[in-house]
Amino acid sequence: MRHINVTLDVLGVSRSGKGSIVMWAVVLLALFTLTDRADARVWEHTSGPLGGGVDFLASDSSGYMFTSGYVGKCFRSADDGDNWTQLSVDWNAGVSAFAVNATGDIFVGTDGDGIYRSTDNGDNWTQLNLGMTVLSAKDLAISPTGDIFAGIWYHGIYRSSDNGDTWTLVNGSVPVTSVYSLAVNSSGDIFAGTRNDGVYRSTDNGDNWTQIVTGLSSALRIYSLAVNSGDAIFAGTATYGVYRSTDNGDNWSQINSGMGNGTVSEIAIGSTDDMFITNSFTGVYRSTDNGDTWTQVNSGLSTTAVQALAFGSSGNIFVGTKGSGVFRSGDSGANWVEINNGLTATRPSALAFNAGGDIFAGTIGDFFRSTDNGDTWTQISLSTGYTSVQAAAVNSGGDIFAGVSSGGVYRSTDNGDNWAQTTNGLGSPTVGAFAISTGGEVFAGTLGSGVFRSNDNGDNWIPINDGMINLYVNALAINSGGDIFAGTRAGSVHRSTNNGDNWTQIELSPTVFSVRSLAINSAGDIFAGTSADGLYRSTDNGDTWTQIYNYASLPSIRAIVVNTSDDLFITNSFDGVLRSTDNGDTWMALNYGLPGLELHALAISFTDDIVAGIWGEGVYRLTECPDVDADWVCDAFDNCLNTANGPQTDNDQDGLGDACECCCSLRGDVDQSGTLPAPDIADLTFLVDFMFAGGLAPSCMGNADVDGDAECQPTCGDSPDISDLVYLVDYMFQGGPAPLVCPSGCK
Repeated sequence: MRHINVTLDVLGVSRSGKGSIVMWAVVLLALFTLTDRADARVWEHTSGPLGGGVDFLASDSSGYMFTSGYVGKCFRSADDGDNWTQLSVDWNAGVSAFAVNATGDIFVGTDGDGIYRSTDNGDNWTQLNLGMTVLSAKDLAISPTGDIFAGIWYHGIYRSSDNGDTWTLVNGSVPVTSVYSLAVNSSGDIFAGTRNDGVYRSTDNGDNWTQIVTGLSSALRIYSLAVNSGDAIFAGTATYGVYRSTDNGDNWSQINSGMGNGTVSEIAIGSTDDMFITNSFTGVYRSTDNGDTWTQVNSGLSTTAVQALAFGSSGNIFVGTKGSGVFRSGDSGANWVEINNGLTATRPSALAFNAGGDIFAGTIGDFFRSTDNGDTWTQISLSTGYTSVQAAAVNSGGDIFAGVSSGGVYRSTDNGDNWAQTTNGLGSPTVGAFAISTGGEVFAGTLGSGVFRSNDNGDNWIPINDGMINLYVNALAINSGGDIFAGTRAGSVHRSTNNGDNWTQIELSPTVFSVRSLAINSAGDIFAGTSADGLYRSTDNGDTWTQIYNYASLPSIRAIVVNTSDDLFITNSFDGVLRSTDNGDTWMALNYGLPGLELHALAISFTDDIVAGIWGEGVYRLTECPDVDADWVCDAFDNCLNTANGPQTDNDQDGLGDACECCCSLRGDVDQSGTLPAPDIADLTFLVDFMFAGGLAPSCMGNADVDGDAECQPTCGDSPDISDLVYLVDYMFQGGPAPLVCPSGCK
C-alpha cells in the first residue's frame, strides 16, 4: 500500500467543524484505500529458443546468405552466418526454391504463393506470377542466357525470358506431374527431375523434352539435381541414393559407396567440385572423387536430420536442419559449428516447468531448456536423430518426460543434460499427452495405442485400455482424488476411478469431433477443449458437460492451463490466448505483445508464470505491465486508460474506448466508470491519487470539475483543484450538495 501524508495546514482548512471532518476523511482514504495500481500482463519474447526448421539455404553474388524457416520466414546474414536478420516478406507460404542470376537478382519459389524477385539483396520483393495458373514452385534454375525455369507442383515447367515478369508453360513431352528438381549445364541443357518419371532433358531451352532414364528407373523420384564443373550430372533420389551421368544424361549409374541407399534431398557442389549430400536422417556425406566414394561428416552436428545445403561465397559449407537451425563448416565438413544468432524459427509444440521454475520447450525437431525465465536457452537434444516433440511433463522429483512422434517416450533424470528412450512395453507410438499422479505413476496417451501406465518412473510401461472405445488419446488429466480423464479423437472423454485399470466413456455432445485438451481447477471442475466445438465444462466429475465457449473463430482449443487463483487460459492455433476469471463464463483476449496468434502450447509454473509457444517465433512469456484501471489491459495499449474496458470496445472507432467516452454528463464520475446516479469511492480515490500521488490525470477533466467552478470547455473542462476534492468528500460523507451536471452536449 502506498501512503500519502496530507496535512490540514497545507490544505488550508480549519481543524474544527465540517472542514475538519472532510479533510480527515481525505487523509483516511489516502492512507487506507489507495493501494498500488494493479498490474496487467503483456507478452514479451524470450531469447529463443533459436534455430528451428530450415527449409533452404542459399548465397548470392554479394556475399549474403539466405535461409527460410516456418511459413516463409526469411532471414539474411551479411557476415557468413554469424548473425541473422529477419527480412520483411509478403509471402504466406514456405520457401521451396532459390536462384540468383548473373546480375544478382534473387528469385524465390514458394509452396503456394508463386515466385518473388528481389533486386536489392532481399530488402524488397515483387511477386511474379503472370502466366502461371499453379503457384507451388518446387525448384528454380537459370540458364546461361538468363532464362528462368520453374518446376511447378503437378503442373510441369514454366519458363520466363524477361527476368520473371511473365511465364510460359513449356512442358512439351514432360508428363503433367510434379517437377521436384531442375539443373542447367554449361551448354545450357536443362534437366528436370520428376516425382515418378525419372529425369527429362531439353537441349533447346525448354521447347522440347526427352526422357533420359537408361540405368535409372523411370519410376524414381528425383528430389535433387546438380552439375559439376565438368558437366557430370548427379541425381538425388528417394530411397535409392545418388546416381551419376557423365554423358549428359544418356546413361546413369548408382554411386552409393560408403553411405548405402537412402533418400538424398540435397546436393551441393563447391568450386573445387567437392560434393556434399544429405542422406535421409543420417546427416551429411562428402565426396572428393566425383562421387565414387562417400564419407559421413557429422562432427559437431547436434542432429543428423539435415534438409538443406549450400556453399557460401567464402567457400564455407552450410547445412540447415529440421529443427536445430543452421550449422557451418570451414574445413570441408570435418567439423560443424551452430550459427543461430538471430534465427528465431523454432516451433514449440510442448512446454513444461519444473518446481524450480526452469522452462522446457519441446519443438518440432529439438528440445531446449531455460534456467533464467527465458533470458537464455540451452539446446538439450533428445537424440542425434529427428525428434518431433508432442508432449512434455516433469514429475515431483524433477525427472523430465518427452513424448515424440513415432518414437515413444524419452526421459531425463538430470534436468535434461542426458536422455534415454524408455519404451519397454510401450513400443514407438506417437505420445501426445502425459499425466503424473501424486503417487508418481506416469500415464502416457498415444495416438492409436491408447493409454499406458508406468509404475517405475518410465522404465516399464503397461497398456491400460479396458473400456477405452477410442485409442487415439490427445489429452490426459488427473483430479485431486486420483480420477483420471482421457480426451480422445472420437470426441469423448474417458474416466477411470481406479488408476486406469478400467475406463468409462462419457460423451460431451453429439457435435464434438475430438477432445484436444483437458484441465482441472482446484474445485474439481473439468474443462475440455475440442477440435471443432469450443470449450466444455463439467462440475460433477465428468458426468455431464456444458458448452461454455464456442466463438466462431475459436472452435478448436489446443491448450488449457489454470493458475492458483483458478483463472483459466486457453488457446488454439490461430487466435492467441483468452483468459477467464469466472470459471469460463466470460472471456477476454490476452494477446498484447504477440507477433502472431498461431499458438500450439501453453504452460504455467508453480508461481503462476505463463509461457506460450508460437510456431515460427519461439517462446513468449507473460509479464507484468502498469494497469491503472485493473482491467488486465496494459496502460500502453488501453483505449480507456482510467476505466475498466477489458474487451476494448470502441463502437465509434475514434480510438477512445466506449467505457471512457469523454462526455461530461456527470461531474464527479472522475474515473469514467459510468457509475450513476452518484460518484463512488473509486472516483474519490482516483482524484486523490491524481492530485497528491502523481497518479494519472482523469481522461475527462470536466468530470473531475466536481463543483463546476470552471466553464465546461470543448476539452471537457479544466484540471481539478482542492475545492473539487473537498466538494466530493462533503457530498459523499457529510450530505453536501450533489455534483453539478455539465451542459447538454459538452464533449
